[in-house]
Order: sequence, then structure tokens, then C-alpha cells
Amino acid sequence: MDYGTLEKKIVHIKIDKSNYPIIIFESLPTDSTDELLELFLEYQLETCKQASQKVIYIYDISKAKYMPAKHRIRIATWTKENRNILEKKTRSCIVNTSIIIAAMLQCLMLVDKSIERTPVFTKREAALAWAKKEIELL
Repeated sequence: MDYGTLEKKIVHIKIDKSNYPIIIFESLPTDSTDELLELFLEYQLETCKQASQKVIYIYDISKAKYMPAKHRIRIATWTKENRNILEKKTRSCIVNTSIIIAAMLQCLMLVDKSIERTPVFTKREAALAWAKKEIELL
């Protein structure tokens, strides 16, 4: 499936490329399905492959509904399977406006050494400022 078609089919996430190479993925308060998750993972891989420079992903999960365990497991598996290209071509951070959830995410990353250390922010503006600094360092 081509890149443009993929983007149109991802209806559970708003994709903002206005600050490219920073891409903001904003989860919408809709239910995800196995198919939608796979489309989104495929889209991310395509953005990596097509990028001529590093891409910064900001995952704003503030409005997201609860993600089923099987989807979290699939994301972890996909990340491990694609670790080489992700490490070469991307950096990422997470935004969640809930201070409690943001703190839980940070604690999880400290405890589980298999999870890549990903900055967690409670404000999108802070994440965008971090991303712009990361671009300068690349």
C-alpha cells in the first residue's frame, strides 16, 4: 500500500507533519482495531524508509482510549523487530497531559530495561521544544 493511501486509512490518529521532520501522532478518543494498529505501524515504517534525514515522532496519547494488552504487546514486538531502522532514522517522545500517567510511563521505562528510554512530557509544547533541539543535534 502506498504512503498516501496508508495515511488516509489511519482514522484513529491525527497526523501532523507541519513541522517536518517532526511528526506528531495524536491519538483520537476512538477504539483501535488490529487492522488500524497494523496500518499505523506500517505507516511509521514507511516514514522511516522514505526519510532522507532523521524523523522525530511525538506520540500524543492524552486523548487515547485504553489500549488492549494485545496491542501493547504487538507494538513492543514490532519495535524490537524494527529496532535497527528505528534507531538509525528516528527519535521519539510521548505526551500525556495526565501527570499520573506520565509519571507511570517514566517509572515503567526506568524499571523495564528492555524499553527504550523515551522522554515523557505533560505538555505538547515542551515535547515540540525538545524535538526541535533534537533536530539541531542530528
